[in-house]
Amino acid sequence: MRALRILYRADGGRSVGTGHILRAKRLLTALADAAQTDAVLALADDPIGLRLADGTPAHVVTTGTLHSAHGKPVFDPASLAPVVAQRQFDVIAVDMLDTPEGSLSSLRRFAGRVITFDDRGAGRLGADAIVNVLVREPQRASLASGTLLAEGPEYATLDPVYATPTPVRDIKPSHLNALVTLGGADSAGLTLKVLRALLHVDGLGVVSVVCGIGSAWREQALDVAQGAPWRLNLHDQVPNLR
Repeated sequence: MRALRILYRADGGRSVGTGHILRAKRLLTALADAAQTDAVLALADDPIGLRLADGTPAHVVTTGTLHSAHGKPVFDPASLAPVVAQRQFDVIAVDMLDTPEGSLSSLRRFAGRVITFDDRGAGRLGADAIVNVLVREPQRASLASGTLLAEGPEYATLDPVYATPTPVRDIKPSHLNALVTLGGADSAGLTLKVLRALLHVDGLGVVSVVCGIGSAWREQALDVAQGAPWRLNLHDQVPNLR
């Protein structure tokens, strides 16, 4: 049986966080455990990203300097030219958030299927499948017939530590403190969702929220905390949290 040929493009580093590479590593590992794969993982030449990719069951290639805008990676299909010039793939996966117009359709001649993740850019219209965990498709009617749209938390790639449920423990009533930090930009507004959920948690005394230089949720967080049974400590624009 021939190995499944996969090209996975993702970036990670100080300017865009590490989630894209961690997702690539977990998906490629799971696929290698389930079937025979021949995978290439294409990353920017960034020491943090390359260190995270270590141990992935794939041949790691670099695509040059990491480019980002407003805390998001920027996808340029030309970065894959040296790889696709050498071989064909069964699947090309692009984990670079919002892709530019025409960028994914330009990859079709090099692969049987093109997949994109958490993508609301114009380029998503050229994908065969869109997997959204953090965002939702803004215009379902604009997708071509036959495009697979998979959305929701059930498609999240979690660390193996979450594979089994944590036993329920009795907690004595006391004022506990909570720390909420979801990256430098949190473009999906997950911080606000966590704060709304914590409104219904008893026993919290202080909830500390730490946001990075790309965050724009300060006013909304203050609004959510109005009337909360706990006190909010908000630390925003933290320069080292990216």
